[in-house]
Amino acid sequence: MLNIPLHHGYWCECTILSPSTGEHPAVLASIASDSPGQATHWIHNTVRTIASALDAGANRDAGEWVLGGYLDMERTLKQDEAATFSLTQKDTRIGWYVRPVIFLPLADRESKQLPPCAEQFTSRPAPYETISSPSPTR
Repeated sequence: MLNIPLHHGYWCECTILSPSTGEHPAVLASIASDSPGQATHWIHNTVRTIASALDAGANRDAGEWVLGGYLDMERTLKQDEAATFSLTQKDTRIGWYVRPVIFLPLADRESKQLPPCAEQFTSRPAPYETISSPSPTR
């Protein structure tokens, strides 16, 4: 049996829900982070980036979160609980969701001991490999 080290971290997503996305939010971006601070820093940067384009109410909410509201999110994440922050402007809601996760490492193809399933997969041709075909005749 392989001894695979587990890596604790946080999965972060930014989603949008608007008439153009229908009933379900669409994921705009996602990242993996190693700490609550790193996760909130990513959100902090995106909120500051869009703040100037928001209406007065959403801009005020963004400013409050950037100036200290993010600390509540960090505390929640440190307790191994998921945390959210969202902004609403007219009929559009942008949401950030962070949850604690355990990341599994990918198999290292250079490793001397590959997992047993590694031999079940065959290599594929390069994605842009072309197959020559006979020239059309006139």
